[in-house]
Amino acid sequence: MGIKGAAWATVISQILSFIMVLIFQFTINKDARITSIKHIIPDKEILGGIYKVGWAAIIIQGLLSIMMFGINIILGTANPDVVNINTLIGTFGIYYKVMQVALYVAFGFSNTIITLLSFNYGLQDKERCKQCIKQGILIMIILMAVVTALFEGLAHPIAYIFGFASGEDSSYIDIVTRAIRIASIGYICMGVNVAIQGIFQGLRMSVRPLIISALRFAIIIFPLTYVFLLTSDPLSTWWWAFPITEVITLVVAIFMLFGVYHKFILVMKEPTILGNNKVVITISRQHGSNGRIIGKALADKMGIAYYDKEVLAMVSESTTLSKEYLEGNFLETSDFRISMISKEPTLEAIIKQKEVVNKVAGESSCVIVGRAANYFLKDNPDAINVFIYADEETRITNIMNEYGDTREEAIKNMHKSDKSREHYYRLISSLSWGEDTNYDICLDSSIGVEQSTNSLYEYILGIINKRGLIEKEEKPDLDAPLS
Repeated sequence: MGIKGAAWATVISQILSFIMVLIFQFTINKDARITSIKHIIPDKEILGGIYKVGWAAIIIQGLLSIMMFGINIILGTANPDVVNINTLIGTFGIYYKVMQVALYVAFGFSNTIITLLSFNYGLQDKERCKQCIKQGILIMIILMAVVTALFEGLAHPIAYIFGFASGEDSSYIDIVTRAIRIASIGYICMGVNVAIQGIFQGLRMSVRPLIISALRFAIIIFPLTYVFLLTSDPLSTWWWAFPITEVITLVVAIFMLFGVYHKFILVMKEPTILGNNKVVITISRQHGSNGRIIGKALADKMGIAYYDKEVLAMVSESTTLSKEYLEGNFLETSDFRISMISKEPTLEAIIKQKEVVNKVAGESSCVIVGRAANYFLKDNPDAINVFIYADEETRITNIMNEYGDTREEAIKNMHKSDKSREHYYRLISSLSWGEDTNYDICLDSSIGVEQSTNSLYEYILGIINKRGLIEKEEKPDLDAPLS
């Protein structure tokens, strides 16, 4: 039936595919039941979101046809005294069909990458996103290596199948065989290029995958094709334009991928041991007990935010007080005087400090060192209050090591700082700083930073588990029979 038959075959296959989709939807797909006409009425917002990401994919599909059209035009400009133009165009037509088989294998797996990566990127699961990218590229390399081996080993039978279907003679089939063996050298690079396109699409990017496709299907392949047509035997050499195009594109794609990986994947927050639980750990400490170092180590170990001087910086931004003023009056070695509380700037600083502490505690799990945070958060159910102390000799040694003080300076600063903290805490809370009843746990850090951190870590895990059990017990069992 010729062209008419090809048209009928296309129409019939689309109708049969549509019928199969309906059967699968209404018999197998239990997760998306269509029970009302409103379920299939187009929604402007949903369609807008689809086309916002999908417009580039539409163009990418069209670029394949543009490549076919453009190369045919370029091949038509070849010197007829050097090569038969009809043979050039005819053999390319057969190879184009062969190439689509390899290309659609790559596109098929790329769609899997898009699905998995977009799902996990939506969940902000950093580790799974990294695995999707790494494993996706690795599997694509293996997959396309198999395709390459098949095409290299079965080049002649494959050329014969497609050439026979096109009604061409054996000379065409020999040329296409050579074309397959040359062009398939670049199939692994082609697969990785398509995989990287899928990665970008999975991250909701449109322009980058379009750039890769434009390089592969037009920007590089067109001039290379023209250059090879100027050789003495273009029918044998111009097929090298395909693998060279894939290699050059791959170099560009890898540079783009590194940039995206660092900008969008590595910056994602690591999962924490807390899961859906939230804790705010306040750490009060004696000067020289290494409480600040332990607090930072604990925050890093748990994968949560850490606040110390950052609180003062936030207070400075929201008040007329400079950061230098705040550090001079609220840092651990400052000489905080009770008489200063009567001054308006200090009152303002204390009020703002309370606001900032409550703000950061309300945003996410975190560790807050000092700032009377345990008192400011006394009504916060997520707060776990810690007091860290140590024997005087250990503290003196720590101060000398951390600040470079002499022994006499270390002793003087130790007592001065503790007295300042005691006065400040009593002033705003009317409570005794360091009294065990004001904290959930008091820890002697003389055992060392690492062991102290691990001890607090295990204690906090125990608190989280205890909270979970209590919530489970308090939650009513809706399925339980009524008595």
